[in-house]
Amino acid sequence: MTNMFKTNFLESPLMQAMSDLDPAIAQTLTRNLMQAGLEAQALMADMAALQQSSPAAPQRADPFGALEVQTKIAQAVAGNPERLTQSMMTYMTGWMNLFQSMAMGSELPRDRRFSDPEWANNPMLDFMRRAWMLNADWLQGLVENAGDTLSESERTKAHFFTSQLIDALSPSNLPASNPAALRAMIESGGESLVQGLRNARNDLMRGKGRFSISQSDENAFQLGENVATSQGQVVFRNKLIEIIHYNPTRKKTRERPMLIFPPWINKFYILDLQPENSMIQWLLSKRVNTFLVSWRSADDETKHYTWDDYVEHGILAALDAVTAETGVKDVNTIGYCIGGTLLTSALAHMAQVGDTRIKSATYFA
Repeated sequence: MTNMFKTNFLESPLMQAMSDLDPAIAQTLTRNLMQAGLEAQALMADMAALQQSSPAAPQRADPFGALEVQTKIAQAVAGNPERLTQSMMTYMTGWMNLFQSMAMGSELPRDRRFSDPEWANNPMLDFMRRAWMLNADWLQGLVENAGDTLSESERTKAHFFTSQLIDALSPSNLPASNPAALRAMIESGGESLVQGLRNARNDLMRGKGRFSISQSDENAFQLGENVATSQGQVVFRNKLIEIIHYNPTRKKTRERPMLIFPPWINKFYILDLQPENSMIQWLLSKRVNTFLVSWRSADDETKHYTWDDYVEHGILAALDAVTAETGVKDVNTIGYCIGGTLLTSALAHMAQVGDTRIKSATYFA
């Protein structure tokens, strides 16, 4: 098996790409690897500086009880010789089966993180993947071996946090063992690694010491130009909301207006992102008189607001404003995400007090 390992390893496409590097590209790669080292040092320096400059916030060392429940598992297994022996025997058997499965070329369950052919063709990467899966199964088994020392809620919590740890330690997350990352590094002459570290530094600065990862080009979109292009005006404002009334695009509109409650955490233009896929534009094209709530972002002014406050100053205040603006007695509504949950609560309250101003309610998940 040793000779087969060496032959397959050297003949894998990734290793061939590394051995066939053009001298000029190899020189560029070496230079960028040195630059990546400098960027990594700068990243650590930025992190240390931001942590020192940020005011320390009072917080619990283990706010979700992850360490507490993991400690219970360790105590349950270590304090029971039978459980401890069983766990270690399972682990040792797993390692023997691992080498046997590699020698036989046994297939593993599908996992999109390991869809790159190198995970199967490269014996080193194949071993890392199988070892990670072995450890993952063993760690989850420890939770079950804790027996009745854990309550049902503690067991659920233990499984969740163990899964988070397992996923974080996946070899696909490490640049040095991710074939796609290694391939990109070779093809770009190391530029992908340098740029990745620079992106990490930018994300760290954006989050002021915490990684605030950007998922798109933030300079590619401009409000009113290629995002939220539907025309309208604010017709009502209180401490919690603004109501936007969109300009009709047809000569006549339907009598009963539409009032939309989007999620709190999204901006009002979640339904008006691009002209070609704008829900607002579609409603206007159907002659719907459209109003939309824009929620105030949580701040010192609203941080003490309760759910009832959101019903009163959000749903009910919006109904007051729209019925007064249009002179109609009832409206159709849309509730999106938590905006829909809030709308449902308001409808329950309105049913109790005989308020029938909402003719229909449509919900978006």
